[in-house]
Amino acid sequence: YNIQTMHHSTYLGILIAVLSTLLLCVAADVEISVYPPVLTATNRSVTISWSGVVNATDKDRVLIYAPSSKSVEDAIGYFYVTESPTYAQGYGSVVFPFLVNMRSDYIFRIATCRNVTNCTYTIAATSNTVQFDNPYAPSHPHLALTQDPSSLVLMWVSGDNSSLSFVEYGTDKSFGATSNSTFMTYGMSQMCDSPANSTHGWIDPGFIHTAFLTGLSPATTYHYRFGSSDESTGGMSETFSFISPPKNSPHEEIYVVAFGDLGVSVPFEIESDQQYPAEQTMHWIDQTVNLPGAVSPFHHIAKHHKSETTPPPWLLVHIGDISYARGYAFLWDWWFDLIKPVSSQVPWMVCIGNHEYDYTAMTWKGADDYGNDSGGECGIPYNSRFHMPGPDNYARNLWYSYDYGPVHFIFMSTEHKFVAGSDQFLWILNDLASVDRTKTPFIIFSGHRPAYTSSDHQGDTEYELIRATYEPLWTKYKVNLCMWGHVHAYERTCGMEDYTCLPDDKGPVHVVIGMAGNQYQVPWAMWDSKTGSGHSIQPPWVIFRTQNYGFTRFFANSTHLNFQFLGDMRGELHDDFWLTPY
Repeated sequence: YNIQTMHHSTYLGILIAVLSTLLLCVAADVEISVYPPVLTATNRSVTISWSGVVNATDKDRVLIYAPSSKSVEDAIGYFYVTESPTYAQGYGSVVFPFLVNMRSDYIFRIATCRNVTNCTYTIAATSNTVQFDNPYAPSHPHLALTQDPSSLVLMWVSGDNSSLSFVEYGTDKSFGATSNSTFMTYGMSQMCDSPANSTHGWIDPGFIHTAFLTGLSPATTYHYRFGSSDESTGGMSETFSFISPPKNSPHEEIYVVAFGDLGVSVPFEIESDQQYPAEQTMHWIDQTVNLPGAVSPFHHIAKHHKSETTPPPWLLVHIGDISYARGYAFLWDWWFDLIKPVSSQVPWMVCIGNHEYDYTAMTWKGADDYGNDSGGECGIPYNSRFHMPGPDNYARNLWYSYDYGPVHFIFMSTEHKFVAGSDQFLWILNDLASVDRTKTPFIIFSGHRPAYTSSDHQGDTEYELIRATYEPLWTKYKVNLCMWGHVHAYERTCGMEDYTCLPDDKGPVHVVIGMAGNQYQVPWAMWDSKTGSGHSIQPPWVIFRTQNYGFTRFFANSTHLNFQFLGDMRGELHDDFWLTPY
């Protein structure tokens, strides 16, 4: 059965939209196979091999399906046979360094092109299935803070929907403490637009478990594992470890990694754009949070956590645009697989962005029409997969705050109604008014869309609405630092108000830190447009800006906060500044 091609970025289902009888039209001499047919948690590499293709072309593709029961038009991705140097001879092989356990099997199909100028595809062969030896195994661990510094919340995913799941933890690998988990899931019918609510984008998310680890001593190494005592439903995970949070005290020292707009890339082509820098960003973050205290990035100013063997306790803040799944549900599994080395040992705090929530029928659209940036997810996967310490209602993961050492962190949703008089505004106003600066000398305010940027988006109406609504509060309550994402660059302002630097920087410094992974970027605003030179001059309120990928980290105690931006290329320092309490 022939299929008319379309550009690779168009709807892949249209590219291979066929009747179910297509599978009967397999060329007898073409074969495709995948080895090994069974993968393990420690051996996830596969080799895809094919042979017997007559008159092979550079347009031929191998299509990827998970689960194998997906219809022919619902491939999750593909690669060109040109990945193999022998493709022109009708055979070849490609090695994937890993597949991710998505609680289902995979199959591969080879689709051959017979008219390269106006390509039509034929499914020539279908591979054997590939699956994990323990498809229901508990996976994707990620920790988060609660309002109690002696407690953490742990979430994971498995194929287990019984009441037997739990986490066991302790200061040695005999554990000693146990906490039962609750679980939930969500369905395709809860999605609000395509591709999320279509079979093309949907895969089952598994069962999402939540358990609380209580009674933790501050800044102490703990070991844990999670899952079920029933091997038939996945059994137990490997053993992980974390260092518990420090006490909430102005006399504590804290270490924080912060960024926005991370995403993920996979080893094949997909319909959505991929965020290739994300892997390198995570490499440097992993290295940072595992350095022993004696050689940690801030060892020269730290007075505590100076161990020669153990890292200090770190916290990670991810300010929106999390996985960029955008309705292609399998990307959530691949994203959690990417972050596991860090999220399993460092609390991973999140803030909602446009690519988690925005959809065409959303009831509040701010100053602009926010569109369908979530691909129809409308916040359901985000709210199901994370557990932040927010109000005990629908806003738990949307706007919230917590104290961490000498810092009070507060997060807003730029995607929900935030104007004066709204539920969110009143909550934020009350939270800022209740901060005790003798306990938390610093306040850090964060949201996804920025209030200030000198990118070509500078002055966009939603940014101006955020600034006009909240800048009076930042000034009144002496907020020290505002962190934003959305613009995929790094940018730091002076301490400012209304586009004006204040004496001695006695105003909130704004940092845009959306440079962790997303590759799309608008140019800087053309401040010298009259000259026609094409150069972009920084406005006077911008101290430093760059479009390099990377991440930020900072250290804070009761008297100083040291903030750094590191680039991905060599992991080197690009910006470094200090703040003090007002």
